[in-house]
Amino acid sequence: MAKRRALIFLHKQPYPPSDSTKFRVYHSVIEQLAEYQRDVFIVTWEKANPAASAQLRSNGQFECYSLPLWQVCLNILKRAFSLRPWQVEMLYDPAIEQRFRALAEEADVIYVHTLRLGRYLEKLPLSLRRKVILDLNDSIARHYVRGWCSYPLALRLPVLLEGIKFRRYERAMVKRFEHVTIVGEDDCAYVAAREEHKRRPVVINTAVPSRQSYPAQLDADGELNLYFLGNFHYFPNREGIEWFLGKIWPQLTAQIPRLRFYLIGDAPASLRRRFRALEGIEWTGFLPEEELEALLGRMHIFISPVRIGAGIQGKIIEALFAGKPVIAAEEATLWVRHFPMLERLISRASDVSSWKGALEQILAHYDELCAELRSEQVRSFLERSFSIQSVGAHYRRLADAIIGRMPPAPHTTSTSAR
Repeated sequence: MAKRRALIFLHKQPYPPSDSTKFRVYHSVIEQLAEYQRDVFIVTWEKANPAASAQLRSNGQFECYSLPLWQVCLNILKRAFSLRPWQVEMLYDPAIEQRFRALAEEADVIYVHTLRLGRYLEKLPLSLRRKVILDLNDSIARHYVRGWCSYPLALRLPVLLEGIKFRRYERAMVKRFEHVTIVGEDDCAYVAAREEHKRRPVVINTAVPSRQSYPAQLDADGELNLYFLGNFHYFPNREGIEWFLGKIWPQLTAQIPRLRFYLIGDAPASLRRRFRALEGIEWTGFLPEEELEALLGRMHIFISPVRIGAGIQGKIIEALFAGKPVIAAEEATLWVRHFPMLERLISRASDVSSWKGALEQILAHYDELCAELRSEQVRSFLERSFSIQSVGAHYRRLADAIIGRMPPAPHTTSTSAR
């Protein structure tokens, strides 16, 4: 018997899974829908990646349309006064839409990531809309409306306008589709208030690697190693690091001289040059897995100064898997309240005194916190909530509901009550 067909419609190449979103799409969607023939259809501004093409062709058909930058910019300019978000307009091509419709007719399930591909979905008849799992990822509107003032001055007005457009567009598209997913309870509430929608999106947690715990011995007189792991080309990461190194770090090290801060991940040369005079900073660049594991064995506390963004910070969950207490910027940790078990393990800070206080509090209870992170209760909770398999199970349930194997998935996956 021929396999059922799942059409995976994306705006980025998911392989290699080099960031948290690609990681979830590749490992928790594409790999977890193994019972299906997985046909991947991509419309992107990225250059074609031969390694990605070869890997994705092993699962089914593969097509990738890499739009040149001039076409992306022209699409935005031609529709500058559109009520749709510019990011929805920039990837649209009528000829590609016809090809997508043909593939959609043949598919049993259609997974779409994200609303940047919304124009391709607007004209779908009800018979095809019922096949769609629309993955919002997170609320772009919430990200922009809450964080526009943190962007460079020249970008603030466009970001705010884009946020307002996305707010309208997200809510309209959620009403049109039966199977919608989103990362995080707060983002779900933002796009679909209970009183406005009969069906809320299915809340999906971010998926992270299930790392082993890497205990680090804390010497009272030795260095205290802090670290951040992420892509520094990503604006929220870069903005947070620039703020932390410029405003917090100099005063923090003046009071606690034994601090060392390791910044792990690909970083622009301009960012490294800007802070090269700071003491106690080490830029490692991107590290292969073996080198990363060796370094984690020497790290004591994970630092996340990221202040803007939406959804759940996968980098924080990954640090908890690695057995590291966390200090994070208060603005980006609202989601933690939905996971009471994690609140004691994630300290929040906003200014120099609160960062210093959080450090001192963790150091006073360091062995106790590390033991709790290694406990079976916490480890099983993390696995149950954020592992590749647990997140993938929600997509499998949605796909099975679409083809009639089982009832629809419950429309929340919050683990706050567990």
